Amino acid sequence: MKLPLTPPLKTSYWLETAEAGRPARTPIAGNHKVDFLVVGSGFVGLWRALTL
Repeated sequence: MKLPLTPPLKTSYWLETAEAGRPARTPIAGNHKVDFLVVGSGFVGLWRALTL
């Protein structure tokens, strides 16, 4: 079975403008001790940060 190729989706406005003009960030150097760390900012990560 051979499926026809579809054209790629248009890039979203958010993706096109999210990093426009923003300087690159440097990684955090050294050792750090934290009580908790939330990685990511999706709904689950935001909810977890609020409930801690």
